[in-house]
Amino acid sequence: MTQSDNVRPIRQNIGDAEWQARVDLAACYRLFVHFGWTDLIFTHLSVRVPG
Repeated sequence: MTQSDNVRPIRQNIGDAEWQARVDLAACYRLFVHFGWTDLIFTHLSVRVPG
């Protein structure tokens, strides 16, 4: 058995609200890249998971 056999996809380990928050955060990062905002000093994004 290899180490990767013990790793389950993260989706199986988190709830629906956290999953949606992660998807939304990823979309925000993609928008930052699309608009070229990645070279600015305020490029940190964060999200608070409901509950």
